[in-house]
Amino acid sequence: MILFLSGFGIYLGRFLRWNSWDIISNPLLLANDIIHRIKHPLSHPRTWGVTFGFGLLFLFGFLLLNTLQPNQNEPSILKSK
Repeated sequence: MILFLSGFGIYLGRFLRWNSWDIISNPLLLANDIIHRIKHPLSHPRTWGVTFGFGLLFLFGFLLLNTLQPNQNEPSILKSK
């Protein structure tokens, strides 16, 4: 879930041009943009395309790194003795 929330954060910053300090300086306008996109998802296809696209990219990267990482319980010939 966090990976897809990160994708939504990328959308907010890249396409809607919100910055991290806007949580403090413009919280109502930011909340309005977020709520509008959640309440009317079919009106904002780019929002969900970018969100799920980056979410899947992050998920793929996580799974790839998790798969390539050697298992800590198995003996490895690369580990020093």
